[in-house]
Amino acid sequence: MIVFYLIIFIYCFSILYFAVSFSITKNDTYSKKQDKTVSILIPFKNEAHNLKSLLNNLINQSYPKENLEIIFIDDNSTDAGNEIIKKFTQKYQYIKCVFSKEQGKKNALKLGVQQSTAEIIIHTDADVSLNKNWVNSIVNSFSDEKTLLSFGSVVFEHNSFFAKLQSLELISLSGIAASTAMIKHPILISGANLAYRKQLKQTFVESINNIASGDDMFFLEKVKKEYPNSIKYIKDTNNIVKTNAEKNIKSLINQRIRWAGKTKKMKDIEIILTGLLSFLSNISIVIISISYVYSNNIFFILSAVIIKFFTEFIALFIYSKHFNQQELIALFPILFFIYPIYIISIASFSLFLKPKWK
Repeated sequence: MIVFYLIIFIYCFSILYFAVSFSITKNDTYSKKQDKTVSILIPFKNEAHNLKSLLNNLINQSYPKENLEIIFIDDNSTDAGNEIIKKFTQKYQYIKCVFSKEQGKKNALKLGVQQSTAEIIIHTDADVSLNKNWVNSIVNSFSDEKTLLSFGSVVFEHNSFFAKLQSLELISLSGIAASTAMIKHPILISGANLAYRKQLKQTFVESINNIASGDDMFFLEKVKKEYPNSIKYIKDTNNIVKTNAEKNIKSLINQRIRWAGKTKKMKDIEIILTGLLSFLSNISIVIISISYVYSNNIFFILSAVIIKFFTEFIALFIYSKHFNQQELIALFPILFFIYPIYIISIASFSLFLKPKWK
């Protein structure tokens, strides 16, 4: 039992360290330089219902359009998405659409990278909404010449109870991604909100493998190895990208299995250990709680649960404040008690089930 307590202690110490590091780091403030050329890559497949909104977000960016290049890459869509984009390409010369002959998001991105011509390359998804200063915040993150790769956070829109629970989980993941980058040991990154200098184009292409997901994480892993201390988190509320949560449990499980699938293929020791620590801490709290049935020592059992509860609560409060989603904290007790079972279930499913793709 001592081992389980030790795991929880190390986990809680790490979570608090990450959260405090995040809270004491000031928001980014840059001079608004707008002289760099920018390519924005958006791979899509059957996203007609999202494209018009995204296109409007993009044309309303405050960044100078003469320095902007927006490339949509069609991953073999069968809906009317191309027609929507075509109307915009006829009106805005800086928007274009190319067609991928190969299947999959990674191949679409590879084509987009090859087509890009700008100094800064940005990746995002077709189902997001963007602040009008999003591109500005990204370009400003490259004020330091040592920065080769920068990334920001992604949060969920939440119009339902189910979406709110997912939002809390994503706030935690986004916070950990930000915090670990701030202490120069990044372990998470989102392909919906990342950017890099053109000198990393080949690095990205080389990071592509035959695993269906993980274009972002395998790229992060390769950049960490080849260019240490070149990765920056953009702590700027203008940079936060919003997207939709999964609509039902089936799609949520499928998404999380995809995430677990790429994690199993990672080689970066920091990524592996952090993921393992989180998983083991949730197993430990379940084992300690079950042991209550066989033990009269309720003090030690409750102490482990209480310490983990308040550690995660404090961290989520800090992160949610930055993401302007403090109202979700009221749901934390629910998430806290179902999360260990949820994590263990996803890990088990990932061993036997293959994720479904578009």
